[in-house]
Amino acid sequence: MAERAVKQQETRAEPVQAQAADLSARQTYQPVYVESRRSKYEGEARRAAANFDRAPIDFQPSPLGAAGQRTRLGPDLSRKLTRELDKGGEPLPSGTRARMERHFHRKLGGVRVVNNAVSDELTQAVETHAFTVGQMVFFGSGVFSPGDPGSERILAHEMTHALQQESGFSDDIVIQRDDPNQEKKGDVWEGEGANRGYILDFEQNKYTMPELKLPKINNKIKGKSPLEGITATLISGPFEYQTRDQPRDTAQRQLWIDHIQANNTQIAGFIDNLAANPGSDNDTHPFYYLKIRSSNQIVSGTKEQLLERQEFMIPSWNKSGAPSFYDVDHYREHQLRGEDAIENVWLLQNSANRSAGSKIRNTVLSEINELYRRARADKFFVGHNANRDTLRFPRTPLGQDLKFTCVRAGDNLGNDVDVWTADDIIAAKQFRFGDRVLVRALTIDELRELGLTAGPNGPPTTVLWFLGKDSSFYRRVDIADLASPKYNGSPIGSSNDDFIKNFKVDSVSITPGFDPETATEDQQMGSLTGHVRGGVGTYYSRDKGQKVTGDRIEVQAEITMPLLYDPRYGYGSYIDRTGVRQALMAARAAEAKGTSPLAITEAGLSDEWAMEFSATLTSTHPLFEGFEATLGLTSYGIQLDVAIPTERLDFGFFRVTEADLSVAYGDEGLLFGGSAAFELRQVGTGAIAAMGEVFEGEFNFDFDFVNPAMISVRYENESWAFGGELGITEGVIPGLNSGLITVGIDEEGEFTFTGTAEVQLPGQTNPVEIEVGYSEEEGLSIGGTVDFDTSAWPMVENATVTVDLGYDTETGVWSLGGTGTASFAFPGVTGTLSATYNDGGIIFSGNGDVAIGNATGEFSFAIGNYPVNDQGEFDTSVDPLEEFDAWGSGSVSIEFGSYLTGTAGIAYTPEDEIVISGGIALPPSIELFEAREYERELLPFPRVEFPIFGVTIPVVGSIGVFGFIGGALRGFATIGPATLDDTAVDVTYTLGEPESAEIHGESHLNFGVEAGLELDVSGGLGLGVAVADVTGEVGITAALVLNVDAGADLDVDWTPVAGLSIDMALRGSASPSFRVGVFGQVAASVAVYGEVWSERWDETLAEFGSGLEISIVQPATWDEENGLDLDFANAEFTYPDIDLEEISSEIMDRMVG
Repeated sequence: MAERAVKQQETRAEPVQAQAADLSARQTYQPVYVESRRSKYEGEARRAAANFDRAPIDFQPSPLGAAGQRTRLGPDLSRKLTRELDKGGEPLPSGTRARMERHFHRKLGGVRVVNNAVSDELTQAVETHAFTVGQMVFFGSGVFSPGDPGSERILAHEMTHALQQESGFSDDIVIQRDDPNQEKKGDVWEGEGANRGYILDFEQNKYTMPELKLPKINNKIKGKSPLEGITATLISGPFEYQTRDQPRDTAQRQLWIDHIQANNTQIAGFIDNLAANPGSDNDTHPFYYLKIRSSNQIVSGTKEQLLERQEFMIPSWNKSGAPSFYDVDHYREHQLRGEDAIENVWLLQNSANRSAGSKIRNTVLSEINELYRRARADKFFVGHNANRDTLRFPRTPLGQDLKFTCVRAGDNLGNDVDVWTADDIIAAKQFRFGDRVLVRALTIDELRELGLTAGPNGPPTTVLWFLGKDSSFYRRVDIADLASPKYNGSPIGSSNDDFIKNFKVDSVSITPGFDPETATEDQQMGSLTGHVRGGVGTYYSRDKGQKVTGDRIEVQAEITMPLLYDPRYGYGSYIDRTGVRQALMAARAAEAKGTSPLAITEAGLSDEWAMEFSATLTSTHPLFEGFEATLGLTSYGIQLDVAIPTERLDFGFFRVTEADLSVAYGDEGLLFGGSAAFELRQVGTGAIAAMGEVFEGEFNFDFDFVNPAMISVRYENESWAFGGELGITEGVIPGLNSGLITVGIDEEGEFTFTGTAEVQLPGQTNPVEIEVGYSEEEGLSIGGTVDFDTSAWPMVENATVTVDLGYDTETGVWSLGGTGTASFAFPGVTGTLSATYNDGGIIFSGNGDVAIGNATGEFSFAIGNYPVNDQGEFDTSVDPLEEFDAWGSGSVSIEFGSYLTGTAGIAYTPEDEIVISGGIALPPSIELFEAREYERELLPFPRVEFPIFGVTIPVVGSIGVFGFIGGALRGFATIGPATLDDTAVDVTYTLGEPESAEIHGESHLNFGVEAGLELDVSGGLGLGVAVADVTGEVGITAALVLNVDAGADLDVDWTPVAGLSIDMALRGSASPSFRVGVFGQVAASVAVYGEVWSERWDETLAEFGSGLEISIVQPATWDEENGLDLDFANAEFTYPDIDLEEISSEIMDRMVG
């Protein structure tokens, strides 16, 4: 990008110069260009955003060209933008970045985001809500919301532009912007690109789809192509209609019959031209036997009866006269808003009719589900549309407006499908079609041959057994041997289906000697007995574990059908089938082999000579066990064609997410149609398509680290079959080098996902093998324990990390991570380190106990391959590095001898050492010794006596009491405690080498001394006569105290050899005065006379010595080996002369006086 042209001007310029510079700055700026939204680059960005959160994309973005259809941004906005570019923006949040990197298969660490007031102003100016310049994405207010799907789709759009500009050739500043309307989720979704033509419009309640495919019949698109005889409004494209708002309730069959009966003139004329039975020529109402050309059908009756016969209104033969059955059908399907009118109905061969209706119904339903699928994949069902999603419609919604842009030909149901129009029937073409006579009258010889009347040779041996009293269908039976009647030359019941399809005849009985001349109508002539079975074909036998061929339907019920007499049938009879339904409904057991038991709900003997029933099938097939569906047994075989709801499908270890499956019966067993999508938690997703008896498809693994990432899957014979080997691609996930995973099915039919992988974590020279596995409870597991080679790492040993591959559901990203432990590998440091590994980055960190020499403490250490930030910690918000870095710190207490203990910080150095970090701090107060007391006599005190009183007692005589004083002058002292305070030292010390320590500095010695003089005056009392007794006490005290501050500043020098020693001289002085006090009580007593005298003292007797100068000097030394060395005898007290006698005299005067 071109260098910025704007320079900051000097602020000290003169005013005129400043104005000129300002004008120059406004006129000079880096131009900014805005790319057109119609460029190819925008198309790429839109596609990338549309696919976001679906599957990772791997495309090469088109490099942004040097020129294009660009407009120029204004100068003021350009300057604002360039200032934001200079600031650098903010990095993507880690989770958002991980999701983007997974989607684009690119590292996006250089992308930055600007989301502030300036970016909001700029986005509004260029009419967008986000744009990209280089590697910086600018957002409008409230647009950028990490984790929000809509916001991150916008970001995915801008990421494409960042990749385009990263590889581009333009030196210009170019804005690439999205279209804000592209991401708006309103009430209408309109597909683009591959989704073009699909519109989901909730505003108008309309679904628009590109095309509707309608089946072709005889090369005509049903309901669209013009057809002779059909005059209803046909379908054309674009085709719009509203689905019926209630289930189908039509009466087209009765509509048809009423129309034919009202227009049967030509039918009646054709009957008039036919020959009646010769035996009824003279009857008022002749009787006709009319044979259908190529079918075993005879329609009999009078003309009036024939005009009422449904065979002539809805023929049971085709235009060749062969048996064929028809449904009255809407040419334009009723479900497509076809009219219930004669102009829109025809007779369609019933097999084609039922196929056409179901195909159209399924096609419309499939298109609706496809519309929703595409809108869902395009993230339309978010926000206020979240509750509008329907995962799968089981049936076409009622009252829904649909639009198909065009109508095309779909499946061809056949080119020779039999149809009749109402015009054909009214014109009696069912009697004669062109030159082909389809209905004729039987001759007398044919009547005799068929046993409808007696011949000249007596009763016939060949008769007709009709399918019912009023049925036109018959079988020709040889009754020459009444015990063993034959059909087509073989005894009835000799083989399956030989007489009635899906019915094994076990026995036939015929009443011998039957004479029609004497019989009454509906008289029994015999019976047929057997049981229902059929649907011969292939099915999977669970007992044998393989496919077998045989009857797939068995009903445990014996059915007997009477043979009854009717005059119309001569010597023949009709089969009474009225009891069939009840017999089958009461069947004890019915089974469709290979699928499930059956509960018969409707049954009977059809006009096609087939035992048929409808039953409820409760599936035992593993894919949809328990699912109930309607199964039919018809002349065509087993009829089962139902859609299986997604919620009823069971794919075993796979979970079905979406399906449109149907199941039918075919000659080879169950036949499946449609497709299904499924997933396996934490492993991947797959899709299969039904291919008749089997499902085939593929399974795509969610891992972008395996190759191949897809395997083929197959479902056949009630079990899954797949397998493969997946190689792990190196470099996709940091740390995961290589490996081989085997995928398959085990003997119990369970999913297996096993193998090994090699991981090489940062700092390791050789990879380590870990295990790969899967369980339904825990999902995918790829993990193991890695023992690290720590020889190249400092401080660490015995390092192990247990790693496993994890999946972040928020970001959709796989990453290798783990935790572990290690030990300190530094002498004197013990403890455990914790390890964390994540996506290529590893950190070992922890706290240890330090005991190195005379130092003890704690040490925190970390080593990892992330950059270290300004705070000295690993910055895990950025990508890990190839190189490792380490840091460590702590604190220790260091004992310097017995008395000095310092604290210091320690740190790890790049030289793989732990050293003292900063200074060593001694504590604020260091105690050298505790207080000690000392005492010493300074001057003796002679005993002095003095009289106190005299008394004369009768008999006893005179008694005298005297006192005496004695004692000494003593010196005393309390020395200590001693502390070193306010110590400031320099410490030279190498951790782990105590002998290297030297301490030099200054400290203040605080030495507490309390010293003084004590005048110890002890006194007593005496009596002059022995017979007298004196009791009591007298105390005389005198003392003074000197508080001595023995503090001093001193030098501190310590080495391990010399230790610490201190010389002290304690000095103190004071000018106190003595106070002498007396206290006590004395009582004198004489026998017989008792107490004769008493005295009490509690007073100060004397105070003297004011102005005395008293001092003390006490030398002492201290060292850490011997402690305090102090001899109190060496204390020098300085005090004036004290006249003890004078003091005594003064005391005595006070006491006596």
